[in-house]
Amino acid sequence: MSPAGFKAGIPKNTVRDRFFLQTLHEAKQEFQNSEDIQKMMDILLLTAMGAIGVSEASAIMTAPESNREWTAGRGTENTNIQELRDHLSDIMKPADFEENSPLPVVICRIKKEEMLPDTDILIQWVIEDSYIGLAQFGEKILFSEYDNDDIDFLFDLFNIFAFSLHNIQFRSVIGNLNALLVKKTEELNLADRHADYSKKELDRRVFHLQSLYDLTQDMAACQENNQIREAFLMMTSGIFSAEKALVYMADAHDMNIYLSCRGVAREKIRQINPDELETLMKPLESSRSFHSKSKNAQIITDKNILKIAVSQFEPAVGLVFIIKESFVGLIALGEKITGKDYTDDDRELLLTLTNTFMVFMENVRSFEMIEKLNSDLEKQNTELNQTVKALTDNRHQIELLEKAKDRIRLFIHKEKEKSGRVSVADIMIILCFGTILGVIYNFSSPTGIGLIPQFLFQPPSPAISIGLAKLKYDEKKSLFVDARPSEFYNKKHIRNAVNLPLPLFDFVYMMKFATIDPETLIIVYGRNISRRYDEEAAIKLKARGHPNVRVMTDGLEGWRQKGFPVSDEN
Repeated sequence: MSPAGFKAGIPKNTVRDRFFLQTLHEAKQEFQNSEDIQKMMDILLLTAMGAIGVSEASAIMTAPESNREWTAGRGTENTNIQELRDHLSDIMKPADFEENSPLPVVICRIKKEEMLPDTDILIQWVIEDSYIGLAQFGEKILFSEYDNDDIDFLFDLFNIFAFSLHNIQFRSVIGNLNALLVKKTEELNLADRHADYSKKELDRRVFHLQSLYDLTQDMAACQENNQIREAFLMMTSGIFSAEKALVYMADAHDMNIYLSCRGVAREKIRQINPDELETLMKPLESSRSFHSKSKNAQIITDKNILKIAVSQFEPAVGLVFIIKESFVGLIALGEKITGKDYTDDDRELLLTLTNTFMVFMENVRSFEMIEKLNSDLEKQNTELNQTVKALTDNRHQIELLEKAKDRIRLFIHKEKEKSGRVSVADIMIILCFGTILGVIYNFSSPTGIGLIPQFLFQPPSPAISIGLAKLKYDEKKSLFVDARPSEFYNKKHIRNAVNLPLPLFDFVYMMKFATIDPETLIIVYGRNISRRYDEEAAIKLKARGHPNVRVMTDGLEGWRQKGFPVSDEN
């Protein structure tokens, strides 16, 4: 449809129509091959001017959303472009367009005197509110009027231009959507990779937890050191598919050796000497947390260190551990049956399993220590009961002897009353009988005196001078023992000295000396003219397993004369 205001019914020139059609076709091709809007504006204006024979023309187009602008002009001054720009908003009114127009371009004629001088044709176009444009064409070169063919040609040309711009916009939207789709696809692929990684990580942790649970279940049913060690080695070698495995543990104090192995003959495994054990512990000793925890374990990264300890097979991975600074151990695993290397996850799992194994081992050692303490306590209770029983029996015997003594005294008194004097024979009989009773009482009484001193059959105990004893006293690392009877001790003794009377030696020893370190220096004093309590006490202490016992020369009196500290009776 041609806009109103143009004459209809003009005969069409077939040659001219072909020219217009060919020009439109070429312009369409150029529009389609270009993405540059400015270049398309120049092509649009030159094609229109050349086809209809116009010497002056100008055009302007804007994009309201981006505030961009494109201009083109031929044979006109810049003032024409500025006039189009100034009147663009006034010209582009809804009333200027045909209602219900199916095309995005409307062509209309505007009188020269109304708006723009020197303008014969004014073309307006709108493309989906994205572009608005305005073009003006001056008089034709031949000074003829624009006919319907010219108007139809311009109408078609600008519509092709408008549709080309629409296609550019559509391709831009498609490109943006495609870029967005590519970006979303990459994000989806990244999310898939993260999901796969998360699934693998979850599977790995589930496997670790399941392995840890199975190991805990197996070791929980064990109550002995050897059983726990065997269960740990079997589970560990199974989890990692290790053909050969070894667990070596040693007590650093007494160097007791504990060994378990799989895939290796036990008799072919040599014992690690202390120097090699010290070499194995260096990784732990350099750790910052070595002294802050009762349990510690660390992977051995240097295989040469492993080869020093494990010469029976080629260890692929291993670690050392320590429990309470004395119980140390080594775990070594051979190559996997599958031939694969040990990963960081495998080492982490091995470390976790070993920590669990160490907890069970520590519990077993604590349980064994408790049993030993209970056994020692039971033994001490038995000895105490025996001592109490012996004291009770002795007390009964003493009571019987006291009664016998009273009867004898009564008998002698009666006999004395019967006879006014006593013969020498009677005196001898009484002395012999009294001596016999005294000997019997001495042997049966816990406070009795040995007829033959025990120290006569023993080498003399090492002596220590009072001066050296005072130095040991000041260091507070030795124990002073007063071997005299309690009544003498209570009157005067070296300050902080422990009373150990010989008649009650066993009873007092269990009460006060059973927990003393056997290596402690014990200084004994206490003797008088008739009895060497210190020598006899020293002999008994040595018999109880105390090698560092010394007898202080000059005894308590020498100590007191030196002005050294003593405690007097209150």
